[in-house]
Amino acid sequence: MSIRCKIGGFRLSIAFFAITAVMMLAGVAGATKIQEGNMMFILDASGSMWGQVEGKAKIAIAKEVLAELIEELPDGLNVGLVAYGHRRKGDCNDVEELVPLGALDKQNLIKKIKALSPRGKTPITLSVKITAEKLKTLEDETTIILVSDGKETCEGDPCALVKELRESGVRFVMHVIGFDVTAEERNQLECIAGAGGGMYYAAKNAGEFQMAAKKVIKQPEFKGGILEVKATKNGKPFTAWVYLHRSGERKHMTYKHSTEKRPASFKLLPGVYDIKLRDDTVPEKPEVNVKGLEVKAGETLERTVEFTEEGFLEVSPMKAGKLFTAWVYIHRSGEKKHLTYKHSTEKRPASFKLLPGVYDIKLRDDTVPEKPVVNVKGVEVKAGETVERIVEFAGEGVLEVSPVKAGKPFGAWVYIHRSGEKKHLTYKHSTEKRPASFKLLPGVYDIKVRDDSVPEKPVVNVKGAEIKAGETVERIVEFAGEGFLEVSPVKAGELFGAWVYIHRSDEKKHLTYKRSSGKKPASFKLLPGIYDIKVRDDTVPEKPVVSVKGLEVKSGETLERTVAFTEEGFLDVSPVKEGKQFAAWVYIHRSGEKKHLTYKHATERRPASFKLLPGVYDIKVKDKPTKSVKEIRDITIESGETQTVEAAF
Repeated sequence: MSIRCKIGGFRLSIAFFAITAVMMLAGVAGATKIQEGNMMFILDASGSMWGQVEGKAKIAIAKEVLAELIEELPDGLNVGLVAYGHRRKGDCNDVEELVPLGALDKQNLIKKIKALSPRGKTPITLSVKITAEKLKTLEDETTIILVSDGKETCEGDPCALVKELRESGVRFVMHVIGFDVTAEERNQLECIAGAGGGMYYAAKNAGEFQMAAKKVIKQPEFKGGILEVKATKNGKPFTAWVYLHRSGERKHMTYKHSTEKRPASFKLLPGVYDIKLRDDTVPEKPEVNVKGLEVKAGETLERTVEFTEEGFLEVSPMKAGKLFTAWVYIHRSGEKKHLTYKHSTEKRPASFKLLPGVYDIKLRDDTVPEKPVVNVKGVEVKAGETVERIVEFAGEGVLEVSPVKAGKPFGAWVYIHRSGEKKHLTYKHSTEKRPASFKLLPGVYDIKVRDDSVPEKPVVNVKGAEIKAGETVERIVEFAGEGFLEVSPVKAGELFGAWVYIHRSDEKKHLTYKRSSGKKPASFKLLPGIYDIKVRDDTVPEKPVVSVKGLEVKSGETLERTVAFTEEGFLDVSPVKEGKQFAAWVYIHRSGEKKHLTYKHATERRPASFKLLPGVYDIKVKDKPTKSVKEIRDITIESGETQTVEAAF
């Protein structure tokens, strides 16, 4: 076990010395029993642990030190961890058993400790109570180590509780480490240690603790033995996982790696153990179990476990004599599910380390849309030997499709079909700068090209394009050039916003539509042909429509059409009661019609204002509170003029 300190620019892992002192102090009741029984940590993770000691947060020191300490613990221990104050601020019930007392799992303990983030209070009493509850049924004595940087901050007397628990027969010894505490806090912590039959250790600062550590630290005699496990192939060590079990138990106690340079070494209490070794260097991940290994105090038991030596299989997918990128799947002979897989590349084959046996290979070429597969069966792999397999694929050809209009390439969707098949095999988008290029197996293909730049989305089909290995076939697909139609809805000679619908001549369903604005007409790109247009003005409640038929659009030309609408007038209606305007609903009807055309709400500050086509209208005003209705008939609206009406109640 190491002690790390630096004097001068003084950095010392304080809590490490404190905890180590508890474990190593020879002659102190319970201290040496840690090597052969149960141990519980109670860790302070209250908000005050963010406090600094020699420029470093106390919680950071505690995490670092405890992680190092746990790595040094003997594997035969039962260890648990309780923390308090780490989840919620101001909560005196914030105590959590992070790791129940059980077989030492170093990785899990370290992970739990490193995840702590101090937040809350210091409920020492509750943490001791929760810890002791789990120890009542145990026959063996448990060593409890409390690390705290302060006294109880919740209701409770931890000293009295510890005394009561021991008198009631709960078998434990409790040691306490006071980490950077005041004199008042130290008194309570010393009392806890005294009542627990243990020792109190003060860690005020690095210098003081270093002096104390020299007096009290003494390496205890290790009362167990050592088990060293080496994994070999053909007599040579290699990297394997070694899992340690108590004899007859399924769950492992701990695990380590053996490597080419060192065996997996375990410090253990005397007893009988089982081991399981797993070789992850081959896809089968074979396991070897060894049972009934007796570890004796003061002795080192060595075991070498021999694994079957593997062989190698190198698979080289080739096209026209050149290595290329493909997926290579390895199957046990006759099995459907693959055992492992890799990618070959233009520079290297796919190489596999495999146990001796017979294998099938499946190779897939994803560089072409057909994704062809080649199967090779019955390849025997022998220990210590390398088997090479070259697998030849059919070389592909290239098809380049260039959609053009008026001799210029443009963006279109290009779909490739096997000759005579409806479903496309693959597709790409051409652009103004590059054709749609396809890598294809030799054969005959059909091409479908679609132009989405015009609403008709015309399609051109090209059939029977023959592709040969190593050759490039080019196809130019000509589309009819489009023309343009610009529609300008106007009122009183000015452009305005309206909906413009384009129909093929004499067809009811529109082909496409757009909205003009006050600044620009509605512009359409269309194939040459005859079109009808329908323009709708939604700015007035009547939504009038103007239709224009028989507009001829020619390739490469722009046809402009102005569509004139009747200019509207305006009607302002002000409900008045006792000479003052008031809020009421105003309904507008075409003269003599029962159903209203539109309606609005007038307020005390503004009339109900309507934009209407020239004509004669009736007005109905409803005063909802009194349920009174005022009707005004035959109001004439003229283009460009505003008519003002008062509805007096």
